[in-house]
Amino acid sequence: LRIHSAMECDFYVRTKSGPIIEHSSHVRFAPYTLDYPGLRNHLEASGLDQETGFWAKAEDFNWLRSQQSPNWSIIPADDRALPDFFLAVPPAAAGCSGP
Repeated sequence: LRIHSAMECDFYVRTKSGPIIEHSSHVRFAPYTLDYPGLRNHLEASGLDQETGFWAKAEDFNWLRSQQSPNWSIIPADDRALPDFFLAVPPAAAGCSGP
């Protein structure tokens, strides 16, 4: 997952490698939480059936220092959206902005 020019966005992801951000700020990550009938089959077919934890290992290509980038963070468990939130709110209304 490669993200460009995102500001104040939350991403719920399940990937085979850590997300990459560029020219982004206030980006937060959490594990994928949406559930629906057939999800298990879709995850198996895409090779994502095992939780890797890579969602928490983002790389900021504009932050080359060894300490944590100030441009991304992990969404605290208490602040994470409930799965039904994703079904009820259109993506454009979810508060994500960009250029």
